[in-house]
Amino acid sequence: MGRALIAASLMVVAGVAVNQILDGGKLSWSWGYLALVFTVLGALAQASPPAPEPPEGASRRRGSQRDYLRRVRSSVGQMETIGLVTQAEFVLRTQQVYVDVTLQPKTVSAAETDSGIGPTPQAAPPAVGRRAPLADFLTSGCVLAVLGAAGSGKTTLARHTALEMAERRWPSGPRRRLPVLLYLRDHAEALQADQPEGLPQVAVTARWLNGVISADWLERRLERGQCVILLDGLDEVADARHRTRVVRWVEAQISRYPGNSFVITSRPQGYDANRLTRADVLQVQRFTNRQIHTFLHAWYRAIERRARQDDPQEIDRLAAQAADDLFQRISGRPALYDLAANPLLLTMIANVHRYRGSLPGSRAALYEEVCQVLLHRRQEAKNLADGLNGDKKERIVQELALFMMRHHLRDIPVQDAQRAIRPILERTAPDLTPEAFLAQARRSGLLMERQYGRYGFAHLTLQEYLAAALIPGHPSRRQLLIDHVGDPWWRETTLLWAARADPGPVVEACLRVRTVTALNLAYACVAEAGELDPALRARLDALLTTDPANPEEVRLLDGVAAARELQDTQALDDEGTRICSRPISADLWNRYLNHTGTGAWPSGPADLWTADLKDFLIWLNGLFGDGISYRLPTSAEARLALNSDLCAGATLYAEVGPLRGAYGWASSVELVPAAPHLHPHRPTPEQIRDYPDRILDHTYLLFRLLYPQSALEFPQLLTYAQARDLTNPDHQLLHALDLLHTLDRLSLFDHARAARHAWSPVADRGLGRGRAITLGRALDLAHDLGYLLGGDIGGARVATFERDLDRVRAQVLDFARAQTHELHPTLTIDDTDPNRVYILARTLSRSLSFLNTESPYHARDSSGFRLDLESAFTFGLSSERARDPDLTADVDDTLNLIRCLDSAGTHDFSLDFDLAFARALARSDLASLGVSSLMGLGRACDQLMRHLLTSTTPRRGRGQELRPSMSDLLHQELGAVNSWPPADDPAVALERALHFVGTHNVPVLGFLIENALRLAAPLWDRSRPVRQSDMVPAVTCVLAALVSGEGAPRELAHPLRAALATLMALTPDSATSTREKQLILVRD
Repeated sequence: MGRALIAASLMVVAGVAVNQILDGGKLSWSWGYLALVFTVLGALAQASPPAPEPPEGASRRRGSQRDYLRRVRSSVGQMETIGLVTQAEFVLRTQQVYVDVTLQPKTVSAAETDSGIGPTPQAAPPAVGRRAPLADFLTSGCVLAVLGAAGSGKTTLARHTALEMAERRWPSGPRRRLPVLLYLRDHAEALQADQPEGLPQVAVTARWLNGVISADWLERRLERGQCVILLDGLDEVADARHRTRVVRWVEAQISRYPGNSFVITSRPQGYDANRLTRADVLQVQRFTNRQIHTFLHAWYRAIERRARQDDPQEIDRLAAQAADDLFQRISGRPALYDLAANPLLLTMIANVHRYRGSLPGSRAALYEEVCQVLLHRRQEAKNLADGLNGDKKERIVQELALFMMRHHLRDIPVQDAQRAIRPILERTAPDLTPEAFLAQARRSGLLMERQYGRYGFAHLTLQEYLAAALIPGHPSRRQLLIDHVGDPWWRETTLLWAARADPGPVVEACLRVRTVTALNLAYACVAEAGELDPALRARLDALLTTDPANPEEVRLLDGVAAARELQDTQALDDEGTRICSRPISADLWNRYLNHTGTGAWPSGPADLWTADLKDFLIWLNGLFGDGISYRLPTSAEARLALNSDLCAGATLYAEVGPLRGAYGWASSVELVPAAPHLHPHRPTPEQIRDYPDRILDHTYLLFRLLYPQSALEFPQLLTYAQARDLTNPDHQLLHALDLLHTLDRLSLFDHARAARHAWSPVADRGLGRGRAITLGRALDLAHDLGYLLGGDIGGARVATFERDLDRVRAQVLDFARAQTHELHPTLTIDDTDPNRVYILARTLSRSLSFLNTESPYHARDSSGFRLDLESAFTFGLSSERARDPDLTADVDDTLNLIRCLDSAGTHDFSLDFDLAFARALARSDLASLGVSSLMGLGRACDQLMRHLLTSTTPRRGRGQELRPSMSDLLHQELGAVNSWPPADDPAVALERALHFVGTHNVPVLGFLIENALRLAAPLWDRSRPVRQSDMVPAVTCVLAALVSGEGAPRELAHPLRAALATLMALTPDSATSTREKQLILVRD
């Protein structure tokens, strides 16, 4: 009371001070007198005698919720690290580092066979409920049995739950619930009484409460159903009979105080024979990848903030850097990652990493500490010792581990386990039976009963470490390692031994055995060893740089290189999936290419397709003989990898269906980018903008040849443009007819120049240039035919040739007649143009070699290429498109002849125009595509032209109708490409479309799609560098198929659009996307 009055007076004084400030410094006497009165009253109250003690009943009801919760917070506010060998120099607060574990409904038997370390046992039954934190299960009146393996976080969960409730973070209805935390091991003796006291009386005896509340105070809250009772560590009540009495007591309290929530924690082995009748069983789940990452960051941040006095942001940066480093090291070692899923072992790993520096160089120190903590140190720290010291326990389990390694056992029948440890027990603990020791080891968590009557270590790595710990100093045991260098079962044991010994004898044995498994072990031993003979190290260094001639030796060294490159993996998910730490290197990819006989790729794997990866995986997995294999990640796994720091920002190859089977469109590669807009096959805006012009630049000659002016048809003009083999009689006749036409054209130039008085000097120079060009062409043709015509016609000088034009013409005509008679017996060649054009057409038709009779889609009716266009709408020669100066000159020369000689229309120059464009085609990049591909490209151009005529509406302009141009159409059709998902493998997309049109009998589309596949083939078969003249025609064919199949179902439109977008993106030009693709494999 006195203290309250004095506090009131102080408040008045503060008010006076404020009044001084606000009132300009004038003293307020009334407030001062009031403060004086309160002070005097407080002094009198302090001096008065103390109140008498309350009666006994009132004393028993003492208690304050605020004081009680303060005690709870004080007792559980710091993290427990009982039994850890390596400790941090600071005690961390629970809220700083706690990561909430998750629980899942499970059967007791399922929880009992789960070590809590490593992947969930494959034989475990499927989960029966959701995975969630304790708060989601903790309802009013519930009874929960929370089971978990050693170190899984059961006690920490109970403590953190009490802390959360004490800090008022868990509202529960209109009234807040009160946590009641009991460590059953501390109360076991009291609960063994014939008539043990009730929950309130037992709970208030907890040492950490220090009598702050009475039993009556707690009982009132229990009777109102306001409490959550957390009973920790049933399994820590050592005697089985005592546990039974504890469970009976708990059942009585549940019945006596209904409405309260009860949670009991235990290892499964301590609960199985002593179950609560009304409890729902929840199993503590392993830490997930994300929980491991979160814990490490929280732990390092808490430690560094305590240890440093620097800028807080810099401290957090250093902490995050250290946490990420450890996380990567843990993820890179499958055994460490399995251990890190256990919260206790993860804490140990963090301590060892920071304070002992044992990762990743020597894992042996860490495994030693893990075994000690599980086997005896935690029990000793909790005063649960069982009479056998820790060193002896370690020696006994080492013998059991080596016995299991010798016999290739992951678990062992209990009778064999007893037989294995009996000799060492007789020497170290003769009073302890094998049965009793195995029961102790099982309770510790180091051993598990995986199924009835069969024991195994909590993790294979612990078995391997314990076996390795017995080998130093025993030559006969070291011989075990030497004899088994080719056996993958002994690999980890050998490496753990090598970390603390000279592995020279084992390395020499590996070099003698010379298998992939043995040599890979040798390199790993060198990496682990603290010492090694320099000569041995040099031999290993030189091994992979040799270039053996023996194919078997090449295969061996390829396997060693692959095993070394792929041995480092990272944990990808919580299902045990391991992904390689690095992408496939240029060295490994080029080893594969050497196997296939193709040239090396300096930059390594890039732009890989389904067939590439299928063949690569077959080769790679064929190198190993130890059961290890690799595959592409699934799309879900690739996204997980992209969301980690492993390959952020890249694009990964993933598989759609198994790539180890036969190649087909149903099994293909998927590209998984970091974000959809980053897909490497998405065309850039510049490519989409420029592509219509690029199509016209590559196809304007074909558009012109599609609609010839002479009697020749498009396929015949394509044949005319092909290179000729003058050993072929057809080609001999074609050459002769070509020479006759050229000589006639030369004569026309002479006639035109004879009439030059009507022409200007400029026109005369144009005729002279045209005649010179034509004469040069005639000389070239005559030279080619010289050996067939006889005499020196092919080698004559220009002057001599010009004087003998009539003789030359007569010789060529005679030769042409002879060839015509031989090839076309029913025809006779004469000296008229129509006759020679007809024979030229027949000969070109004979020479058509492009028809693929095996293709069901090939169109044999060439008349389909002749489209009668309206006279006002022709696709003429554009000087902007025509970049061939010879073509421009050829056309100009013909126009000069028309103006000079054909004012009356007596001469037909249509063949001159058609052949000029055909010769330009022969000089262009398209000529290398071959007749078959050009035929398909012509079909595509024809389909685009038909679509232009039938789908567009003329517009009025300047008093006449104007049709949209082909450029307008192409811009319109390609404008939406950016919204189309690109194909990951364009060959597969086109094959899928081809399959669809084949089953729906659409031959025109099939022909176009087949041609696109043929044109774009250099992209995936790498027969030569990819050129614009490959990709632009391929895109044109796909676009033509799309517009021809307008309104087609999604099964056709989707793959065509996807393939078109990808082919556009991969067209070589300055705007091509260069986003990185990475080939990273998953280990099976």
